[in-house]
Amino acid sequence: MVCKRQKERAFQVQTVGEKQQQTGVTLIQSVGDKHRNEVDQFLEEVARGLKHQAPLLIEEGEGGSYFLRNESCRTLAVFKPKHEDPFSMSNPKLQGRQPLEANRGVQPGETAIREVAAFLLDHDNFVGVPLTLLVRVHHPYFQAPVEGSLQFFVPHDCASWDLGPGLFDLLDVQKIALLDLRFLNTDRHGGNILVRREESQLNGSGKKHRLVAIDHGLCFPDSTLQYEDLYFEWENWPQAKQPFEAPIRRHIEDIDLWSEVNLLRSLGIREECVRVVVVCSTLVKVAGARGMSPSSVAKLIRRVGAEVCFERLLPKISGPAVLSSLLFRISEWVDKSRITGTSHLPKKSGSLIQNPKLIRNPNVPSRPPPRYHRQNSAPGLFLLV
Repeated sequence: MVCKRQKERAFQVQTVGEKQQQTGVTLIQSVGDKHRNEVDQFLEEVARGLKHQAPLLIEEGEGGSYFLRNESCRTLAVFKPKHEDPFSMSNPKLQGRQPLEANRGVQPGETAIREVAAFLLDHDNFVGVPLTLLVRVHHPYFQAPVEGSLQFFVPHDCASWDLGPGLFDLLDVQKIALLDLRFLNTDRHGGNILVRREESQLNGSGKKHRLVAIDHGLCFPDSTLQYEDLYFEWENWPQAKQPFEAPIRRHIEDIDLWSEVNLLRSLGIREECVRVVVVCSTLVKVAGARGMSPSSVAKLIRRVGAEVCFERLLPKISGPAVLSSLLFRISEWVDKSRITGTSHLPKKSGSLIQNPKLIRNPNVPSRPPPRYHRQNSAPGLFLLV
């Protein structure tokens, strides 16, 4: 659990050159005693590397991100300054262009803390989100201390879009789907699902393809998100069309939403974003218990997001009793919707849907997902077309 009071610890802060510039890394947000030894060892190694190797800008991706390396140039971590996210004017990849429009429910400067939140809410590292910390990096490259997220670099063989989904482990796919649905990840494409080939006797090649999910800066959006554009890379994979496996259903049942609400608030996540996460997580709890598949839950979340006013459904999260009431209401709504095809939750007001009988016909195909294309042959850089 994250301590409410932030604890800052500096690692290997050095002075270099005549200008007495510092080189090192400072931990801003504590991740608790559970990860203390792992965090200290990781940051000490990163700090030693900063004495010998400058941060290296990563070509892939939409915002500013940097490889941090050790003295022998082995990559240790990925650092993402919060002022260089895709929506910021300080994004080093703009090259005269305007920053991306913040239309995914995340505001400029908010992506770094969301990377940290995804790690902290991956309880017991069930999905396998790499160790992610909120830090301040000191290095002459940045001219001044820079805050951002620091994530352990995961050695991998390729990205998921380089292989067919039939090679992937069923539990790996469904775990990543669970994370994306609960946190409402608005940026899940094939480039940020990494593939690691491990020795195994389960298939003829002697290799097992394991998946690792990275890049969670565009999770935890607010309700301004355009839900009809929401799409997950795994959504049409065969593993996602099967009901959640038993270990995942048990994990879903054990999630304490009130504890997560307090954690997100302690990180400074906006209240409207916390509300969206709670509704989506509750939907996942209900749908998982009813044997629905990740793909079906994704469609359900798009429908609810387009039709339901979350502010009216969940005006204020004041305690666990409110979440229990929400669970009951959504359970009732899901059951009635599956039988009658009608919605029974409060509708969006204003120019949006108000009549509870006016819902999208489930037999009519929804708007197709956005298409992506590669930019300058960089495998991780995708832009909407």
